Amino acid sequence: KSFYRDLDPDLRRKFQDKKILYRRQHGKVGERWTFDVGAMLPWTQLFGTSSRAEVEKIAREEESPPVQWVGPNQDTFLQEWKDEPCQYHPITNECVWFNHAQVFHWSTFPAELWYAF
Repeated sequence: KSFYRDLDPDLRRKFQDKKILYRRQHGKVGERWTFDVGAMLPWTQLFGTSSRAEVEKIAREEESPPVQWVGPNQDTFLQEWKDEPCQYHPITNECVWFNHAQVFHWSTFPAELWYAF
């Protein structure tokens, strides 16, 4: 709660107005040298199939954002969506900062994992 409360009011308004853009991207072959840990997994491994149609079906069944195929060979999996920067606390109804941006950032990992990069 304090993180969101401590943000400059103008910045809070900007987040509320513009939302947060999330991007999930996986190549057909995982990236080796990247700070995006999620991108190290290829979409074929992530979804357990090499069928684009099956990946799209899984996304629909999970009601996740539409899948786009991008890149020179149209073989890179991409999902993009905007979401709220905060959720409302069920008891206090305060706006609580809630985003996933930091979850896969290398700086959040224990030192032992840094060597993977």
